[in-house]
Amino acid sequence: MSNYSAFEVKEGGVLERVEAICRHLTSGGSFTDTTPVKLVDVELFIDDGYIFLVGELAKNGYATTVTVDNVKKVLQLIQAVDAAVSTELAMPSTEEAEENGRWKGLVARRDKLIKDYLQTDALEQLGATRARNKS
Repeated sequence: MSNYSAFEVKEGGVLERVEAICRHLTSGGSFTDTTPVKLVDVELFIDDGYIFLVGELAKNGYATTVTVDNVKKVLQLIQAVDAAVSTELAMPSTEEAEENGRWKGLVARRDKLIKDYLQTDALEQLGATRARNKS
């Protein structure tokens, strides 16, 4: 059982994606207790992404309970990119802890995915339930 909440088709899918996106911060492709960003922290970032997405779903009028696999796949991707944003920020590339290019690229990708899927009817077209008109 995963130690985080997630929109997943397969258990552990969000963590696998974060590890793939942030491979340079893993040990042999996995986060551990000894990697620069610890597994427990990445799981926290994944939880944060879940809560963020639940809020985005609600804000945009979608039901927050998701059962359709195609919708879960989209949300899994967005959740993983959001967790990767936090993971990258946890490991700054400069002494001043400035945002790096990878971080900026991931933020742009996450924001585009939210705009393209959650702020349109795209999730509804994939089978998500529209609970109400967006706020």
